[in-house]
Amino acid sequence: MSADRPTPGTPDPRPPTSSGNKGFFDGGRFFWACEYAGVKQRGPRAAGEVSLWVEIEGEGDPLLLVHGGPDLDHRYFHPGMSILAARRRLIYVDLRGRFMSRTKQPLGFDQDVRDLAAVMTTLGLESADVFAHSHGGFLAAAFAKAYPGRVKKLILCATPWGETQEEVDLRVLQSPAAARAGTLEERRRVRESLYFFGLPDKESKRYYDKVIEWHESAVADEFRRTYQPPAAVPGIEDLKGLKCPLMFLAGRDDPHTSTVKLYEASRELDPQAKVAVIERCRHMPWVERPEHFKKAVEGFLSGT
Repeated sequence: MSADRPTPGTPDPRPPTSSGNKGFFDGGRFFWACEYAGVKQRGPRAAGEVSLWVEIEGEGDPLLLVHGGPDLDHRYFHPGMSILAARRRLIYVDLRGRFMSRTKQPLGFDQDVRDLAAVMTTLGLESADVFAHSHGGFLAAAFAKAYPGRVKKLILCATPWGETQEEVDLRVLQSPAAARAGTLEERRRVRESLYFFGLPDKESKRYYDKVIEWHESAVADEFRRTYQPPAAVPGIEDLKGLKCPLMFLAGRDDPHTSTVKLYEASRELDPQAKVAVIERCRHMPWVERPEHFKKAVEGFLSGT
């Protein structure tokens, strides 16, 4: 047994994000820390009262990536987001309680918002562009509202705006991709069909599967039991108060978002907000349509 790995079935005695920690045990399984080859800097960073797992890839102006869930982690951004690394310094974060950012401190939406500010501060960033996916879009919008001036430009990807959660849930259930699922394997297949037209390439699928493995673990179950949702999910009225330019980005066939509602929201926010819709794409455009995704993101961030 390696010195990095405690005896199977016993608790990991090390703090979850201490120097040299390669992962952790949960229910007899060992979860390795993210080893994505494109990342040159990785490890825990102090962020106020907690340490958060942070990875940095690429050169250029910073782009903070906010993952969705809320019970997912940054790894599903690998390797697709690397398509932006030639021009951008990508900052991946596991928000508190997710994967390598395990903590006994309070968990919740409001804490996540403060943690985003703390991560930027510890990295020496007064401001940065922000890309946020799915549930992360609500976090990023709340962050931009709570900390004016810290977000230069905001991309809200696959986040539903201008509709209730009940409307979103109904559309997902009515999607041709949705199906009854009883077993764990059936639920996995349904989730994949809601996220992708077809299976991703081998590396994207490998990292996606890693996230789902953690998502189905006991430690993730505990996270969901203790995570405090926001008192009110941010809506269009909250976006109206933002000072930064923003773009709604969505796959045309993503059942989690309504492109009609996004265009309506954009008109309400005109000229502050733009909309980019990627054809033949569902929930993760950097996986399914990387070149189209790159063109939309780089075009918005560069102002073209």
